[in-house]
Amino acid sequence: GHDRQRHGLRPGVVVKRLGCGDYQLFLQTVGGSNRLALIPFMSLTHGRRLNEISDARVMSGVVDPAKCADALRSINPWQHELAVWRDDEEAWVGPIVKVKYQRDRFEITARDLTAWLERRFLPTDRDITDDLSVIAALFIRDAMDQSPDPGMTAVPQPCGVEGRRRVKATTYRRAADELRELARTGLDYTAIGRTVLFGGE
Repeated sequence: GHDRQRHGLRPGVVVKRLGCGDYQLFLQTVGGSNRLALIPFMSLTHGRRLNEISDARVMSGVVDPAKCADALRSINPWQHELAVWRDDEEAWVGPIVKVKYQRDRFEITARDLTAWLERRFLPTDRDITDDLSVIAALFIRDAMDQSPDPGMTAVPQPCGVEGRRRVKATTYRRAADELRELARTGLDYTAIGRTVLFGGE
């Protein structure tokens, strides 16, 4: 109690220790229900982008070819995910879109879950007037209902900008394009793990 007061912390405030950045990378099926392998890696870059798809790139050395061979051969773009864990928490996840093999190493490129919206059309007629975050979350749900395996959810937080959007299923409009259009008119979004969060600019 005295230590908490000395650091200006209120009773009941949870203090989280900053980790040292201990990373683990997993190869898993889409949706994360089945982990296939722990990926040994030499380099990793990943991040989070506002109003755009982020990516992750991994360069891995095959430490034990006999042990890793089956898992490596099983990697198929858009059928498997890369999950980045930092200090025992999932920091980034998304579908693998490219794998480049070399003799003793391989390179993986993955994109965050909003990349699925590039491959999904809006299947439902809509004429809606609401906060832009509510409209965006509805479009994502419509797009992902066709095949919910990636497990992406959308959490609308009012951005304070109301708008009206009309969508006809027969026009085959991509969900990603509609989301970017909403972001140009007062909405910000980003993917954190399996959740897309919205807010005002």
